[in-house]
This record gives sequence, C-alpha cells and structure tokens, in this order.
Amino acid sequence: MVGLLLICLSVIALNYFKSDKTEKGENAEAKESKIPEVDEYGGIHLEKVGDKVRQKNWGTFRLLETKSINEAFELAPMVITVKDIRRIQLSSLTDEVKEELKSYTGLSFEEAYSIYYKENVSLGEID
Repeated sequence: MVGLLLICLSVIALNYFKSDKTEKGENAEAKESKIPEVDEYGGIHLEKVGDKVRQKNWGTFRLLETKSINEAFELAPMVITVKDIRRIQLSSLTDEVKEELKSYTGLSFEEAYSIYYKENVSLGEID
C-alpha cells in the first residue's frame, strides 16, 4: 500500500518537475483564476482528460491521461483494487509542497543510497 502511494506521488512529482513553464504573466493568472478551487485532494475531482482543479494551499492539478486497470492484487490478508492509473500535472505549488515532494522524487541515487541503504532497503529499490 505504501509502495503504491510512493509510486503515485513520484509520478505526480515527476510531472511537476517536467511541467511546461511557458505560461507566464497575466495570461497564466487569468487562466488560473477560472479553475475551480477545492479544500481536499484535488486529484479526485478530475474526471476527464484536460480537467483542472486548484487545491487550496497546495497547487493546481491537471489530468493529462488515464488508463483503466480494474484489477485486484492480494497482499497477505489485504486485497488492493486498482481501478485506474492517472497521469496528473502539478503547477503553482507552494514552496512547502515542493519540499514535501522532494522527499519522494528529488533525490539523486547517491542521496537515496546514503539515506535509505542503512534501513535495509535493497539497491534495486533505491534505484
């Protein structure tokens, strides 16, 4: 379960760091003001490709693509059902959120090795 969460956050953060930074100035501000704002996790409000939502005190989410999976995986006494996988682009993130996401994706192999190898995580998992 934690692994799936880390994978999802990694994909989200990766899309943020590769986001298109061409929208600047007043045009970007005008576009941002038309996006609906929510209090809780914005990703659940994205229904079709192209949808955008702003999560208060966090950032803006845009659904880039979705892939239906509908498959269940049994892990010991627990069953995890994956309905779909979504690729979401993040933008307008607060500095606090950027720092939070770095703990999932902003580390080089050497940094990850120095932090996690001593916790008995394999080199393959670090990579």
